[in-house]
Amino acid sequence: MRNITKFAFILIMLLFCCSCKLSMLSGKNDAFAYRPATSTIDPRRAPIEPYTTGNQTMLLPEKQHEMARHAWHFFTRTVFPETGLPQGAVGSDTLTMNNVAGYFAALTCAKRVGVLEDIEFHERMTKLVTWLNKIKLNSLGLPNTFYNARTGQSMNGANQPGEDGHSALDIGRLLIWLRIVRNEFPTHAAAIDRAVMRWNFRKIIDADGLLYGSYYRDGKLHSYREGRFGELQYAAKGFGLWGFNIDASMQSTKTSLITINKILLPFDNRYAAQPVIPRPYGVPFQPGAVTTGTPFLDGMVFDWKIPEPTGALNDWNVDHKTRQLSRAIYEVQKSRYTIQGKLTARTGHNLDRPPYFVIDSIFALGDPFATMDKAGSPQPKQACISTSASFQLWTMFESDYTDMLMDSVETLFDQYGGWYSGFYEDGGTTNKAISLNDNAIILESIAFFLSGPLFKDNQQPGYWELTLQDKSFEKQGLPPAKYQHQLQPMLDTRKAEPQP
Repeated sequence: MRNITKFAFILIMLLFCCSCKLSMLSGKNDAFAYRPATSTIDPRRAPIEPYTTGNQTMLLPEKQHEMARHAWHFFTRTVFPETGLPQGAVGSDTLTMNNVAGYFAALTCAKRVGVLEDIEFHERMTKLVTWLNKIKLNSLGLPNTFYNARTGQSMNGANQPGEDGHSALDIGRLLIWLRIVRNEFPTHAAAIDRAVMRWNFRKIIDADGLLYGSYYRDGKLHSYREGRFGELQYAAKGFGLWGFNIDASMQSTKTSLITINKILLPFDNRYAAQPVIPRPYGVPFQPGAVTTGTPFLDGMVFDWKIPEPTGALNDWNVDHKTRQLSRAIYEVQKSRYTIQGKLTARTGHNLDRPPYFVIDSIFALGDPFATMDKAGSPQPKQACISTSASFQLWTMFESDYTDMLMDSVETLFDQYGGWYSGFYEDGGTTNKAISLNDNAIILESIAFFLSGPLFKDNQQPGYWELTLQDKSFEKQGLPPAKYQHQLQPMLDTRKAEPQP
């Protein structure tokens, strides 16, 4: 009897020690358990499409396969054959670099989940990469803020041929997907490398790793510090994948905590209470709104890990603050339903009525669940349950709440192709705007559901690495690993105007 008791005690202690070790490895105080992928798919859902990666074959359930087809159909109905570019939204020919990044993501994820055949994938990708190698850059030597999908031309803010500024956040997202594509598809790698080598990085990232956008005023481009907590870290990782130092962008020092429904939510404390007025004319408004979109993209692509200079992701190098932010975003939105009975899945999204775009936040400008237009003006009647945010929440968290969100949006697709933006919180009518970004994020969400984090590392050197070994690109701030510190900051000692 004594031996049995002793054996039981030893067994309990071993189990306890193993549990503690696993908690330490996963980060006990920063636990984040997202929805398991195909390893635990409900066997009642018949898998339909295989996806092979390495030695593993993944199976996508029929329901998710059909959802992916609806999202992909946006890109079959909106692409202009003459340029190979899709509309940024149904009815709008304007494209940003964020839209272009979304198209790269949509192509890659549609192929992964089995709704895009190899031949069409490579035809579309070749057209897209060819266009990227030919685009007219702005005066700073960077991709312009706006392009016309029908003509491929650079556009100004008045939607006329010309130039505008640039968004470091949009370009960062583009760099992420350019790296994913060139890692996974060697056929397009050299052309992608050549496209990035055209750019001048001197006005977009400084020696510390901070990002700068630009706006057009008085006939020239002016730089400004761009990016707030959550969105800055994700965009900076795009630069990190190409060898740039991004340390300052990853520090997340301008953050505070607010309690919403007894849950601590991190937020960017710059401009937290109200917009800074007056702002220099033309400077983009940066509210620092907490939304579902970008922090969850960070998790879906990188599992919140920080890229090494080689582009590799290591388990020990985790962006804990953004990971914590994502968990809190889920918990706060879930709590709003628990307390008030309001389904909540909030992000920035297009509208089918004026002002045609709003930011639905979990917290912004001092208010929980604030909805505002691009200028920061309140738009509470335009709040929506976002379709793309619902997909993100569902794919990352397995719970009754996220299943309820999916049930509420799963029929919100257009018969001609593409998912609607969502439905209005006030009245429940469908918001019938259909955007590229929403449908790209839906495809990313389904690809993540299928096989986990979307970034696949490839340490095989390509045209980028081999060329930078033999040739100097000092005037463009390249190669970053060798010259970034010596040649940057590219801006003067005042950094940029205005400095937050």
